[in-house]
Amino acid sequence: MAYQVLARKYRPQSFDEVIGQEHVTRTLKNAISKDRLHHAYLFTGARGTGKTSLARIFAKSLNCSQGPTPSPCNACSNCEAITKGGFLDVIEIDGASNTSVESVRELREQVKYMPAAGKYKIYIIDEVHMLSNAAFNALLKTLEEPPAHVIFIFATTEAHKIPVTILSRCQRFDLRRLSLAQIRAHLAKICGEEKVGCDEAGLDLLARSAEGSMRDAQSLLDMAIGLCGDSLQAERVLEMLGLSASSLIEDLSADCLEGRLSEALSKAEDLYHRGYDLRQVTTQWVEYFHDLALFKAAGAQALGEGVRADQIATMEKTTAAVEVADLQVAFQSVYRAAEEIARSESPKILFDLLLVKLVYGTPYRPLAELLAAGGGKAADSSMPAPRPSAAPVAAPAPQVPTAGPASESESLARALRKKPQLKALLQEAVTSWEGGDLIVVFPSGSLAAEMFAEKRGSLAEALSQELGRSVKVQLRQQGEAAASLPKAAVPEPAAPSDPVVRQAMEILNASLQEVKTYGHE
Repeated sequence: MAYQVLARKYRPQSFDEVIGQEHVTRTLKNAISKDRLHHAYLFTGARGTGKTSLARIFAKSLNCSQGPTPSPCNACSNCEAITKGGFLDVIEIDGASNTSVESVRELREQVKYMPAAGKYKIYIIDEVHMLSNAAFNALLKTLEEPPAHVIFIFATTEAHKIPVTILSRCQRFDLRRLSLAQIRAHLAKICGEEKVGCDEAGLDLLARSAEGSMRDAQSLLDMAIGLCGDSLQAERVLEMLGLSASSLIEDLSADCLEGRLSEALSKAEDLYHRGYDLRQVTTQWVEYFHDLALFKAAGAQALGEGVRADQIATMEKTTAAVEVADLQVAFQSVYRAAEEIARSESPKILFDLLLVKLVYGTPYRPLAELLAAGGGKAADSSMPAPRPSAAPVAAPAPQVPTAGPASESESLARALRKKPQLKALLQEAVTSWEGGDLIVVFPSGSLAAEMFAEKRGSLAEALSQELGRSVKVQLRQQGEAAASLPKAAVPEPAAPSDPVVRQAMEILNASLQEVKTYGHE
């Protein structure tokens, strides 16, 4: 007997064998049991999710010798003929190669005739979105009032391309992508049936590469068995798929987040010389930083069921010393680099510079936070001494009390670190403190001001918790601020006496040369 590919050999032959589409199979089985059949059905979803298989099973259920039944016997002549694709009353049409109106006119002539062997004449039109507008219009009348013995089943990956006049006459079912766990479990079952040994890591690689498509996963498994023989190994699967080793990506991430540039560059060189496509490596790296950020922010449950225990342990170790904000910055850097590397003729150069950026491109930290953390390191002897200034050095300012402006500024910085959306909105605003309240001045007509107005209550609550007292957040526009704010509240004259500025001047042994304002004319 000729070899049969796994995707055909293990194609589901009953509703119970369909994986991951219980919301569809339950509805169809109930419709058959209660004799509430519609004249047109539309199955839509990504490739390899079971659209055509469901259409054939539905046709088999309706034309089984013991049917209509939600559980076809798969033993009668009708079921066997439908399985083999040779049943006269189940007509499969490829919409991509029968797009013309003439093809639909021929179909309209054929639907008049009664079924030859079964109870229903069923037309399965795959990739129905490929039909021309004229063909859809020709089909419209037949679809609206078909003969009682005719049922149409449409399958498509792009339902948005189908005219609404057709959609409104069909019962639509959206098929879901299969999860990693579902694909991995089914592949393990097939390996057991085929008497092929497999490790969990190898199956995980195949399941991830399938991107929710069971047919793709089975085809990849077929290739892997051909390469590995009776024992499926992750290393050989990696060679077949041309993917970078996931452990190398994990190590690269740890090196970059912990500042080990030389080790990261060495691993990148290893990837390059082993023949891995750096474009694909960077794409995978985007996904990995996405997973790291989710894990750090929401825990392992945010990653779903398809993550192994050893992967979770690695993520926990990698993210132990970093914040969610750091991972967000790293994700954005890798995401932008992936787009550039995909278009570049020299991906290795861009990849190396990406590593440098990840190691040295630290996110912005407020000056008050740096000073509170011990900014004295800036005056290290290894740094060149600043040029002497002609202007006289100002006398040291007195120590700032804890309830003073520096404390308020630090509290604002801490509150905004917990609320990145508000921090982004305040980028174009000027903030100052007046009578214990926060004054926020936006440019006139700013869209960010409207968005901030809806959220300022949460900032006031956060500041009240930080300072241990009630704080109000007042919102003003630039013109209004210039007229109503007292002079002390405008940042321009306050800069020389600001305690944070004075502390920075002391640490750096610097003098004030110029004051530039932000957000003021």
